Amino acid sequence: MCNFLSALVKKNGDVLINEWLDSHEDLIDYFELKKDDGNQFVRVEMIPDFNDLKNIKFKFKIDEVFEPDWFGEYKERTIETLKSKLGSLIVRENTPVLIGRVCVIDNNIEVTRISFCKVIHCGNCEIKNMERSEIKYAGNANIEHTNDTTIKNAGHAQIKNAGHAKIGYANYAQIENAGYAQIENAGYAQIKYSGHAKIEYANYAQIENANYAQIENAGHAIIKYCDHAKIKNAGHAQIENANYAQIENAGYETIKNTNNATIKYSENATIK
Repeated sequence: MCNFLSALVKKNGDVLINEWLDSHEDLIDYFELKKDDGNQFVRVEMIPDFNDLKNIKFKFKIDEVFEPDWFGEYKERTIETLKSKLGSLIVRENTPVLIGRVCVIDNNIEVTRISFCKVIHCGNCEIKNMERSEIKYAGNANIEHTNDTTIKNAGHAQIKNAGHAKIGYANYAQIENAGYAQIENAGYAQIKYSGHAKIEYANYAQIENANYAQIENAGHAIIKYCDHAKIKNAGHAQIENANYAQIENAGYETIKNTNNATIKYSENATIK
């Protein structure tokens, strides 16, 4: 599997990089190389460890079955080129706007708006507004509005309003209002208001108010108020107040107060 930061090194020592592309095959197409060149170029990766953004350590990898003899003389120069490229992507100063770039955001940085960007990693930073962007790992970022951003891993981020964001793994994120977000796996996230979010797997999330959310599988989630949520499979969820929720399969969940909830199948559920 190809990772950030990927590159191709030609037999003449040229290092070909496009930071938007992690796939070596995409790089081959982008630079119009022949895929059957064989020994004419080498696929390499520099995989950074972002635990310390001031002194980033990395793993250098040659993504080939065999390393060609000619590559040895270019190896150190290739590593230095990749290190230089990574350094140029790190945002180390407060900035009002980031538009159309790939970046890593350092700790204690404030950004007012991020548009059409690919953010590889967020440190402990403040982001006011995001749109049409992608975050691979949100880290400890404090994000006020994600709008239509795609977040692969929310880390320990604090998100005030998720808007129409697509979140792959919410991890330990704290989300105040999930809005119309699509969340694939809520992980151990704490969600205050689910809004109209679509949650595929709630996992061990703590949800204060499910609002009008659509939850495919509630897993082991703790839900305080279901409100008008639609839950397909409640799994082992703990629900304090089901309100007007529509629950297709209550599974092994514990429901304290069903109120006006509609429950289709509750054989193994505990309803107080």
